[in-house]
Amino acid sequence: MAVVISGTGLFTPPESISNDELVACFNAYVDQFNQDNEQAIANGDVAPLSHSSSAFIEKASGIKSRYVMSKEDILNVDVMRPTFVERANESISLQAEIGVAAAKQALKAANKTPPILTLLLLLALILSALILPWRLKYNKRLVVLVGV
Repeated sequence: MAVVISGTGLFTPPESISNDELVACFNAYVDQFNQDNEQAIANGDVAPLSHSSSAFIEKASGIKSRYVMSKEDILNVDVMRPTFVERANESISLQAEIGVAAAKQALKAANKTPPILTLLLLLALILSALILPWRLKYNKRLVVLVGV
């Protein structure tokens, strides 16, 4: 039996943050930090932070923008990191939601029906149940790729 890749799917988060947006937030944080620590900086106890620039980020990393699930808290000077709403144990996880969205695209591209996806998910669950005790014992990650 030949195994082929008959369709692929890709999940892209819904929002994008440009270097300009990221730098504006970071530089506002720098200004706030330097103002809050003005006396300690003057005494030499704390080093002042310096502003950044979009050009520096692009030169250092090659990145012009990045996709994120939600940019609100990332661009909030008081948070500056992604935050996620905690989900109930009975709910699908964010990672699973992303995987399902990509799998649906792959199925559509391959002109396949969802029962194949159900079979793959069931197989993944069975493999996870078999591998979990090994992962707990040896604290290792194991990736299993299954093709249909």
